[in-house]
Amino acid sequence: MFKRGLSIALAAILMLSSIVVAGAQTTNNSSPYKDYELPIITRKIENNIPVYYDGNGEKVDITKYNRSIRTYSDLPQSYDLRDENRVTSVKDQGSEGLCWDFGATAALESNILSQPEFVSQLPENAWETLDLSEAGIYTNLEDKDSVLYNSYYNDPKKGSGGGFADDVAMGLSSGYGLYPEELLPYENWSNGYNESEITIPHEIGGLEVEAIADDFEFYGENPITGITFSGGFKSVGSLAFISMRELETVVFEEGIQSIGPETFSNCQALKNVSFPDSLKNINSGAFSSCISLENVEFPENLQLIGDNAFANCMSLKDIQFGDKLEYVGNGAFRGISATCVVFGKNIKNIGKEGLGYTIQHSINFKPVSMPQFKVYGYPETGAQKYAERNGFEFIDISNGKPEITDEGFDYSVFLQGDIDLNGKVTVLDATLIQLWVADRIELNDIQLCNGIVCDIYNDVNIMSATYIQRYVAKIIPDFSGGAMG
Repeated sequence: MFKRGLSIALAAILMLSSIVVAGAQTTNNSSPYKDYELPIITRKIENNIPVYYDGNGEKVDITKYNRSIRTYSDLPQSYDLRDENRVTSVKDQGSEGLCWDFGATAALESNILSQPEFVSQLPENAWETLDLSEAGIYTNLEDKDSVLYNSYYNDPKKGSGGGFADDVAMGLSSGYGLYPEELLPYENWSNGYNESEITIPHEIGGLEVEAIADDFEFYGENPITGITFSGGFKSVGSLAFISMRELETVVFEEGIQSIGPETFSNCQALKNVSFPDSLKNINSGAFSSCISLENVEFPENLQLIGDNAFANCMSLKDIQFGDKLEYVGNGAFRGISATCVVFGKNIKNIGKEGLGYTIQHSINFKPVSMPQFKVYGYPETGAQKYAERNGFEFIDISNGKPEITDEGFDYSVFLQGDIDLNGKVTVLDATLIQLWVADRIELNDIQLCNGIVCDIYNDVNIMSATYIQRYVAKIIPDFSGGAMG
């Protein structure tokens, strides 16, 4: 993973900066220390006193080297990194014992400013605008996927009792690197990155941010309940916010054009999403399994909804699209609660099981459609073709859209063994299956789905009736051996 690799690299830079690499010759002609070589020296503590040894194990008096350096003719009268624009401004750590953290963060900032390939990517006067958050080092260890989770910084003091270089390296290498100060203000040091509602800025450190990268992985057990993407974002990458358990609200300000595959998939608490008119593409699985998502107002300029984009959003209803929507992918809205949908004038293609189907299967894995599902749209468009192809009622809205009330589909009708759909399992349900097997009555797909109680191959047969009888007689506790569609 690029971010984790970058974190490890930064940690390595920090650790190496604290080690005297003896025997190396300086080649930078701009350095005041050119053409000067140091011998290999090892430092040890003996009786609480530092002692130095050369490569042959002999004690060395390093003061002679100090004298040599002080008297070296090429040394300037003064040398200040501020004059080289290689340090950032002084920060205030307050009363907390986080000097180790502030020093490490400042060292990393200085390292960035000392590398032309990095500085070239920063805005002008980078030494004035570059600001990494000191809170990021110990916040990284909040990552429950880290092998170091519950280690040093998860104590109540959050590292404010002191720390060392190895703690910095551990913190950086276990997380995603340092955050910009705008995203994680130092004022929140005691709690880490735990604001319940955040705004992701369009500009960080003077640089414009146009997109969130793929696999950003801002996921899992964090307390964020709301995210606002400030204006100017063009895209959000795949898997970026997958499975955020507390997330309830997402707001995209004007500018967003594309939402990547599975970006918010499995955010099960997500209820409200606000899209701007600039949005054109919602890609495959972007909001799949957001089971609490209720109402979404799709923007007028939306053109494409990918495969399974809103699949298994079981609370979603009141679906209406604008005239610019052209394509709805396979299973895009399968498993939602909407019992009708309104399409605009330019819909060209709706994929297999795009709308009007539950997530359940009947016998032989036949998908279960919603009874009386309605498709509102214009003649000769993809809407009419989809309705006719799937046996749904098509309603022409060429002369105006009627007032539509969508109560939503009731998924509680799916109950193993309940053939008469009365909400309970009785011996009558077994009788109905026996009559169906004998071709005496017809059963719809929902009834057949509920009849799959004993056959892993999604079939209903005389054994299904027997299993229901055994369940009613309390010979078996449930239908755990079956495979409801």
